[in-house]
Amino acid sequence: MRYVRFILTGAAVLGVGSVMVDAWLSRRPVTVARTLCHAFASGYVPAEAERKDTATVVARPVLDKQLQRLLRPLEVDNYALVVGAHGTGKSTAVRKAAREAPSEGTDGASTSCNGVVYFSIDDPQTFSKDLCEVLGFKHGTVDMMEAGRRRLMVEEGKSAEPASTEEPQASWRPLAAALKSAAMEFRAKHGRPMTLIIDNIQDMLQAKPAFVTVLQKFAKAEADHGNLRVVFVSSDFTALTHVMARSEGSRCKSMEIGEADISEAEAVKYITAKLRWAGEDKEKVAKYIVEHITGTRFSLLNSVEADHSTMAAAQAWEVTLHDKTVATLRSLNVRAGHSLFSCMLGAPFQKLRNGELIEVAGITDEQCEALVKVNVLAAHVDGTYTCGARHVVESFKRLRVAPTAPVSAAAASTTPASSSVCG
Repeated sequence: MRYVRFILTGAAVLGVGSVMVDAWLSRRPVTVARTLCHAFASGYVPAEAERKDTATVVARPVLDKQLQRLLRPLEVDNYALVVGAHGTGKSTAVRKAAREAPSEGTDGASTSCNGVVYFSIDDPQTFSKDLCEVLGFKHGTVDMMEAGRRRLMVEEGKSAEPASTEEPQASWRPLAAALKSAAMEFRAKHGRPMTLIIDNIQDMLQAKPAFVTVLQKFAKAEADHGNLRVVFVSSDFTALTHVMARSEGSRCKSMEIGEADISEAEAVKYITAKLRWAGEDKEKVAKYIVEHITGTRFSLLNSVEADHSTMAAAQAWEVTLHDKTVATLRSLNVRAGHSLFSCMLGAPFQKLRNGELIEVAGITDEQCEALVKVNVLAAHVDGTYTCGARHVVESFKRLRVAPTAPVSAAAASTTPASSSVCG
């Protein structure tokens, strides 16, 4: 009986020991780096996004090439911020480029692997844990050298960031260290840097702005090392202001995705192909929709339905959008006859700078920010603002003169615009 207990005890010890060894081996820095390196080599875009992305069939070959160069460079010395208003198709375009590795090398880069991981922020609080799960990084991984490095920094008189037990910082510290190691291994194996895309960074900026600074410092440091490019994606232009306001902003490459990425002719072709309606001249109706309502804004193009296949239906949709724009403007105390309308329509290319909006058009910073958020105005990386969509331009034409009697859409469209800002 004694021997039986001895054998059972030994087996139990060996079993526990093997589990502990296996856990330790799976958490060794070299194993973790190899795991993350493989995750980037395989590439990642959420499968649930594919159905949405494939529904958008507008060809954007120039933008596709620009994004391929951004996401798969041969060398890197900066990180990037891709910005664009809601509905411009930026996330769709970024995911498409991340998903589709080029058949030929981008600037000579290796095509033996994908090299890009796309991650979209869902909950800022769980950002790091969610990213760990996507990358297959185990939360319990411990950096055995962390304490020594922190003590050495203190002895050398350098400031060491306090270890945080709060998320997303707590899980980010070990993940950041693992990403650095993985990036070095990836570069050595594939001859080019790997790329991490972080979409919806504006949500993190609103919830935890200090952590955006942490991510920015990491992105800049990895750009300096040349092994990893971080690409932030935002639909809020305040992210651009935040990034550029810091010293690390000198290493940030900004890229705007907007309406100009396709032509109006391509937008008309997209609508006619999408609806395949019969009866009234579909090209005439599609052209009216693009010229008066959607422009080349993707969210509006994708909102076109079979119910809009007649001219009467298209004009009714335009009236509905106009009423919503007027209600939004009124809620911000911007009414018919406000100088904003004549200033915007009279400006060269219908573009105004922030100073012109405030000093000439009479819009406050708060009003400007609110109008951008609801897509009445669109902000751009060059510091200018335009109307958020074509139907907004048409509404501005109706509203630029305070009418003493109702003004029809046709009459408003024929009212001459000023040749200079605010004439």
